[in-house]
Amino acid sequence: MKEFSVIIFADKTGQFTTSYLHPLTQRRMRNTFISREDAKRHKEEIERKFTKRQFADLMNLTVGELLNWFMLEVPDNCLHKYSKLQLTDFAETFSDYRIETLTSDVLKVWLDHVQHENKLKDISMRKIKCDFDGFFKFLIEKEVISTSPLTSFYYERSQIPVYSRNILSEIEIQQILDAAKDFSPGYLYPLLKMFVETGAKSSEVADLTWKDIDLEKRQVKFNQTTSSRERTLEISEELVQLLSKKKSKQGFVFLTYYGEPFTKTKLGRAVTEFKVKSKFSKNWSCSDFRHSFAVHFLSKGGTLNRLQYILGHSNVYQTKQLYGEVTKRILTKNPKNLSDPYSATLS
Repeated sequence: MKEFSVIIFADKTGQFTTSYLHPLTQRRMRNTFISREDAKRHKEEIERKFTKRQFADLMNLTVGELLNWFMLEVPDNCLHKYSKLQLTDFAETFSDYRIETLTSDVLKVWLDHVQHENKLKDISMRKIKCDFDGFFKFLIEKEVISTSPLTSFYYERSQIPVYSRNILSEIEIQQILDAAKDFSPGYLYPLLKMFVETGAKSSEVADLTWKDIDLEKRQVKFNQTTSSRERTLEISEELVQLLSKKKSKQGFVFLTYYGEPFTKTKLGRAVTEFKVKSKFSKNWSCSDFRHSFAVHFLSKGGTLNRLQYILGHSNVYQTKQLYGEVTKRILTKNPKNLSDPYSATLS
């Protein structure tokens, strides 16, 4: 915390007022006393309360005050960015609570109400829980609490089985690329080719900046996120030449027609427009390139450890769970549909 102090001043009536900026809520607090001695005692009490390492006294603060503190010190938190509605409801419900009364049972009742009222699936509740975890982890780091009341909560992480997803053959992928090259050689084609060659997620490709691209070494770096690890992959000479032709070499690599950074929605619109006007009839999405890449890679003899790195998975068990068995299943059913995978060389 910043250096904290309480000032005392006398008013025209002969009384004494203490004044300080609350370090958690950032509100100006004032109290008036008849004698200077009473004002001094209050000053010492308040300064002791907010002196560094006096965290036990923070237990006397309300959840609302602690939440304000969290927002001030961690302004770029997930609650503020992704769960604003739930944050508002949480604040309105628990602002006057003491932190020790915010138990797991109390939170479970509230979360069940949020899920029922908004008709949310477990995967959505899992995301909300993760966002609130940040608040309670902050309180643990500040030694306000020792354990999070959310520790015992678990929402099933549902995964769409890979075998039910749209796995494109190499021929189908090439047909899409050929159509994109005819339709938009300098705009959409390089974007889709990046997906095909790297197996990256939509958000990762959309977030690429020029500092992540090394045209001389023919490499692209995907930075670490909450769900993916950092990795550097090699791209083809053709893709390097396509990127070299882009006028700007600053900011985001891929921009919309209006010069704006891509979002998931804007990327979906661009792909939809292309699909409507192209002759390739089979339905597909950019995420299909990632799943198809993984299945093709393993079908050609690539290892799970190498695929884990390419896809940015946190561990090899995640890769095996998603793609290990399903690759064998698809190959057994229709081996002719899978030919040589597009290569992605590790740096």
